[in-house]
Amino acid sequence: MSKYRIQTVAQLTGLSSALIRAWEARYRLVQPERTPSGYRLYSDEDVAVLLGAQRLVRQGMAPMQIAQLPKEQIIQGQRLLLVSDAEPPAAPAPRSAEAQDRTNLEQPLSIAERIDRIVAAFGRFDREQADALISAPLRTMPTEQVCRELLLPLLFEVGDRWHRGELTVAAEHFGTTLLRNKLMSLIDELRQGEQRFRVLCACPPGDLHEMGLLLFALEATIQGWDAIYLGANVPIGDLIQTARKLKPTLVGLSFVLRKEPAELRSQLAEITTGLKGVAPLLVGGSGLRGQTEIVRTVGCLMMPESGRLGDLLPMLTAEPAAGKSASRGRNSEISKNVKKFLP
Repeated sequence: MSKYRIQTVAQLTGLSSALIRAWEARYRLVQPERTPSGYRLYSDEDVAVLLGAQRLVRQGMAPMQIAQLPKEQIIQGQRLLLVSDAEPPAAPAPRSAEAQDRTNLEQPLSIAERIDRIVAAFGRFDREQADALISAPLRTMPTEQVCRELLLPLLFEVGDRWHRGELTVAAEHFGTTLLRNKLMSLIDELRQGEQRFRVLCACPPGDLHEMGLLLFALEATIQGWDAIYLGANVPIGDLIQTARKLKPTLVGLSFVLRKEPAELRSQLAEITTGLKGVAPLLVGGSGLRGQTEIVRTVGCLMMPESGRLGDLLPMLTAEPAAGKSASRGRNSEISKNVKKFLP
């Protein structure tokens, strides 16, 4: 039986590594083995379960419900008739809108229903309705939970429906623009003044898809980092010049458009050379699937499986322009204080 790392499983299933980890932690849909160094190893059966679960989610089932099915049923991707499907519950007592929003967000199936309604609002170009559906959970639930359980799946759903022709280009642009504005607002709200660690966030030249980058910037902000957001299609010269001026802890690039191996290697080498002595380069995104070996040989960093930027801090050895002695002292202090400064 083959064993796969999480990046390979993400490529095989089309699911993000973050979503795979979430399904594992919250619902135990899969339980991968671990290498001595802590890396996940997934089996062929795990991949089949994830593919089946993905089909069931598209049929309207919630991950919590799917986790209760026999493994063989999940792999087949066929929905069981649940008691709740056959016997509608008694009508509940009237509740306030706020209480109903809280219940809807806490139940995964209600999240799926909320996503359907948001996408439908995008299709009608109904900004008021879409904004209300997105904003209500943010008033009652932690921002981090809303981002991971609502906004991230919503972005995937918008993209999937556009690819399937169920959402027009205009509606997709309308929806992603609204989401972009919402995410930028959340990043501003979550900033906590001057932070100890800073990450410069950008998309490389020619890459106009910034939703993944925005989510990364938001996640970094939630983790206590100062995320400086440059956005899509940033020229390499501007990126390097900005990094030299701001001297961030990390420079993060999100690749969505896939490049040929030679082009990717050349671009990454140019950027890492320009950032030498300034900051390490952290890269990610769907455009790098299957090309992680190039990333490593060029000397770039990739997100740890934990999803926590703090886990990268002990590995940072780039020396800022202020000088070697300052760098050594700073990196040593970072290594000893990761847990103190990052939640």
